[in-house]
Amino acid sequence: MADNKKRVRFTWSQYVAYLKSEKWKRKRLAKAFQCKFICERCKTYSRDAFEIHHKTYVHVFKEPLSDLMFLCPECHRILEVQKRRERKLRDVYKQRNSKVNT
Repeated sequence: MADNKKRVRFTWSQYVAYLKSEKWKRKRLAKAFQCKFICERCKTYSRDAFEIHHKTYVHVFKEPLSDLMFLCPECHRILEVQKRRERKLRDVYKQRNSKVNT
């Protein structure tokens, strides 16, 4: 990867199992209390409905709280859409770049 971070390989089923684990539930609550249940993007208070976003998956399964973001559901959806758009743009750029180099 360009930022010299080692890519962690894991399966979707491993990730889903982790998100259901007690370890993740404790980490999720720790991040919520750290942020005082305030969305890091729009600054709204959200004690009942909140989501935790991974900024990176480099340390997935043993991520520090600094790798996570406390978000309201709407802000999490917005970030995920942005991430998908960026991924598509990178893919288009790679395809164009590979055609130019061949």
